Amino acid sequence: MTNEEAKVLVRKVFASISCAKSSEDLEKIIENNPALKKNKLDTSKYPNLHIFISANDIAALKKLDILSNENKLIPIADSANLTPLEKLLYSILWKNGDLGKEMHIVDGIIAGLEGQDNYSKKSGLVFYQYGKHLANREEPIVDQHTIRAFLLFQNLQSNDSEITKIRKKKTIKTQEILDFKSWLKSREIGKIEHQFHTDKILFSLGKSIKINTK
Repeated sequence: MTNEEAKVLVRKVFASISCAKSSEDLEKIIENNPALKKNKLDTSKYPNLHIFISANDIAALKKLDILSNENKLIPIADSANLTPLEKLLYSILWKNGDLGKEMHIVDGIIAGLEGQDNYSKKSGLVFYQYGKHLANREEPIVDQHTIRAFLLFQNLQSNDSEITKIRKKKTIKTQEILDFKSWLKSREIGKIEHQFHTDKILFSLGKSIKINTK
């Protein structure tokens, strides 16, 4: 896909999102576009998330010495009191080298519950924003594909080298998340019932326009 083709696709998809009046309209955007359909989110791997984590949940984890004051999982020395699900999920985190990342999620949950919007963190921004979503469904889930699609939409008039840079982009900056959230809030699609569908569209779009680099 050339830069011009990527711009045409982005312009078309964002126009379709703006015209959508319902979740059904949003769902059709991916199904009616071969490029998006090819790169659509695997909902068997990422089903619609119906989880809310409360302040009481966080307090309970700390009271049980599962979560430290730094919002990290305390290393398990004795698994006798863990449920089979807890053992399995902890083992997956350990195997993937993901222990410690939960700190960013919990920080985001607390911020979401307290209505804060503090993005001063130098790392873990995606997990932090994910935590905010777990505390408040109005907060979007973001990833590199979502932000890539949004950035190209915001920079359709940029020169060819800038477009290429956006299409190769893998990292996310604080201001990009804030700008994306502002855009969502300015539109009807920012509503909770439309959020998951919009996430799926922008994920597919960002993945479709990505230039893979070795």
